[in-house]
Amino acid sequence: MPKGIYVRTEEHKRKIRETMLGRIITMEHRERISKSLIGKKKTQEHTNKMSNSLKQLYISGIFKNPYLGKKHNAEVRKKISDRAKGRVPHNKGKIWNQKIKNKISVTLKEKYKSGEIKSWNKGIPLSEEQKIKLRCSRAKQVLPLFDTTIEVKIQEYLKQLGISFFTHQYMTNIKHRYQCDIFIPILNMVIECDGDYWHHYPTGNEIDHTRTKELIEKGFKVLRLWESEIKVLTLDNFKEKISEMSDKK
Repeated sequence: MPKGIYVRTEEHKRKIRETMLGRIITMEHRERISKSLIGKKKTQEHTNKMSNSLKQLYISGIFKNPYLGKKHNAEVRKKISDRAKGRVPHNKGKIWNQKIKNKISVTLKEKYKSGEIKSWNKGIPLSEEQKIKLRCSRAKQVLPLFDTTIEVKIQEYLKQLGISFFTHQYMTNIKHRYQCDIFIPILNMVIECDGDYWHHYPTGNEIDHTRTKELIEKGFKVLRLWESEIKVLTLDNFKEKISEMSDKK
């Protein structure tokens, strides 16, 4: 039927809905629908309308999840896994803007507060093997993804002074392992650029004091600089601090 010539009436739409109720949509049918929608964009109004309609159908019990309460056996799980291999995630390479990130964050927080989403491992103690795996995984991660402005300023000062350094070095020699902001191997020195808000200026966090103590006990020199201090810090002042710290035994 030519597109745009025939407009369905409300009665016609109702009959289609009644016909579709209870019909089992196969995976092949879903794939055909998915392919037919490639390149087509839905408006936000259309998306919201579909979402609300489906919610009402699930709430009323007209639509039911056929897999609810069931578990796939090993053979079915393998088939699903094989089918998924080679597929490119729909959001691969996509960079979300800050507005979308904030929206996702607020939504998740509300769901956690309401109890709609629960942490699967809340209250479950981890085994030593799991703890080791988590530590190894965490050691390979670089967080945050972008250096802060105060970290960048100190890095630029070190470059101007010709001092080699590493950023986000994972300190494994202490009990409370973590990634330091800057590590200077030749001086065996750790530099921490502490934000005033996150590190509770001027008292500091308890974990920061603990890690500083542990690093010093292991022979490291630790220079902690506050955000407000770095913002007004000149190259000459920084050079003096490095020299004073280097002379300490």
